Amino acid sequence: MENNKGFFRINDWWKSKAALLMGIVYLFTAWYTISFQHFISLALLSITTISGFASMGYLINDFFDRKKDFAAGKQNFLLNKSALIISFLFLLSSIFLFLPWFKLPFNQFSITLIFVEIFFLLVYSLPPIRLKEKGLSGVFADALYAHSIPVILAGYTFSLAANHTFEAVPVMFLFLWQIAMGIRNILLHQHNDTSLDSKVGNKTWVIQSTEATFHRQIKTVLIAEISLSLIFFLLLSYQVSIFLSVVLAIVFFTLMATIRFKENGIKQMLLSQSRYFPNALYEKWMPAIILFSLGFSNPYFWLILFLHTALFNFEAYLEIFALLNIYGIRLYWQGKRIPLRAVLSLFINHFIYYIFRLFGVNLKKENLSALEYINRKQKDK
Repeated sequence: MENNKGFFRINDWWKSKAALLMGIVYLFTAWYTISFQHFISLALLSITTISGFASMGYLINDFFDRKKDFAAGKQNFLLNKSALIISFLFLLSSIFLFLPWFKLPFNQFSITLIFVEIFFLLVYSLPPIRLKEKGLSGVFADALYAHSIPVILAGYTFSLAANHTFEAVPVMFLFLWQIAMGIRNILLHQHNDTSLDSKVGNKTWVIQSTEATFHRQIKTVLIAEISLSLIFFLLLSYQVSIFLSVVLAIVFFTLMATIRFKENGIKQMLLSQSRYFPNALYEKWMPAIILFSLGFSNPYFWLILFLHTALFNFEAYLEIFALLNIYGIRLYWQGKRIPLRAVLSLFINHFIYYIFRLFGVNLKKENLSALEYINRKQKDK
């Protein structure tokens, strides 16, 4: 069976869950006024443990779903892999998950959140409990382990790092917003897999619901999700003004979606390319808006924005490049035409130079390219 989901099923979570959680990292960086130097170490540790949690979750799910996925014709990362390879993959994901916590701040509550997260990862897929086939309880379990608990763990960790109060009211709305977002996403996922799940007798919540009920549920959860996120960011904007930009973005994109799907409503939306609205708002626009705003206090955050976009939304650069070519945009300096490729190359080279400067390396003084510097360091070792 062909598998195009990538190593550790990275294609399923990198541009969605990981991108969203890194957006939460930027959110708490702005909220708690964390310095750029402190942010760098926290962000690197955060993306490592995020990758560990996500890969562990998908490994557990695929491990217990092998037989049913094979019977249903679903892709499964662990199909046809030996016990030795599977054991190695679990060990590797555990290292990514736990190793950053030797540096990240934690206390008893943090440890509790970590083990509650792992508990839900297990009971969601592990027979005979297997909440994913237990209707509504499976829906809430997925929303908890995929969204709410990781977000609260990230926020609490950053509050410890910044010695900042973990404020109950905004955190409550953050938790509820993520619950609503998680419910909507798992309902859509179950709806996509309806025919395959029916083959093997999986009794998911959506299979037990009518199409009209499914549409009504998505609409209700979507309204709750947008309302809760608006309240959360409005509360934050009283403390940090840059979050007003996120509020305006939520209002703008919601109005656009409402106007576009006014006539046929949720049914039309679910048949369009916007079926996952407002995921892109929170996974792509929210991180970009926060990083762009942080750049006014420290321009190095604009470099992080460039890097974040390259890691999680590289298609944006490809689309910009395509648009420049489509509209025949030419750049001129002192009457001479400059090739677009040369401009992009110059921009990327400067970006790499300043990334190395963050780590105390001046490539100009070293008179080396980034690759030459890395090779020299490897030889020195």
